[in-house]
Amino acid sequence: MNLPGFRSRLRSTAALALLPLLALTACGSGDTDAAAVGAQASPAPTDDPIAAVREVDAVAALLPADVRQAGTLRVGSSIGFPPGAYYPNGSDKAPAGQDIDIADAVAKVLGVKLERQDASFETILPALGSGKYDFGTGNFGVTTERLKTIDFVTYINDGQGFVVKKGNTALGTKVTGIMSTINGLRYQAAQPASQTTFLGEFHRLDVGFAFKKRSPLTEAFQAAVNELIEDGTYGRILKKWGTSASAIDASRVNPPEHR
Repeated sequence: MNLPGFRSRLRSTAALALLPLLALTACGSGDTDAAAVGAQASPAPTDDPIAAVREVDAVAALLPADVRQAGTLRVGSSIGFPPGAYYPNGSDKAPAGQDIDIADAVAKVLGVKLERQDASFETILPALGSGKYDFGTGNFGVTTERLKTIDFVTYINDGQGFVVKKGNTALGTKVTGIMSTINGLRYQAAQPASQTTFLGEFHRLDVGFAFKKRSPLTEAFQAAVNELIEDGTYGRILKKWGTSASAIDASRVNPPEHR
């Protein structure tokens, strides 16, 4: 795709009509109704790439002593749509998804248990500063504005992309399309009953665990993600959820926003 030309056509588009099965969202900038994207009809893959993950003493030692003693971390978790985090088949049981698996694998490397609290996307970041949660997940994109008040430990690269109704091959005026997360749109388009075609990427953005500013947890989380990358668990999780194209080579703390 000619991306500059694609962006030019986008800017000239007066409006985009929402597809019936999709809702508007941007990577890390808003929550999406899971029902709107068909998430409640999506069963979770059955393989378990984190079953063999064990505590790594050298990484766990990077946690503050009080956290190691308590043995738990509170996570504010935004449950939205696959493949990030969602409720399989619309159940009210444990959520599934790429973000869930990565967070659980990090916790195992660190030797702690997670106390997961479902929360709406827009409430998690403000609650970090108050101490309600130790960290947050929810496809939070690393932006310049957020870096003023939030620390991030990256674990994937996502961003915004576009889908159109099947049969359309371009995005312009009179074309029905939607802008949303790259991985979410690709997942939706790949479903057997999907009525959409993934058109292309618009903007990439690092995504990470979110912490209050100057959190003492970031070094340990970064080391844990890198451990999972090195031992292959990370790659297996992304393969499970069909997000291998968004893999990162190494976790970073507070990288600058992609431009």
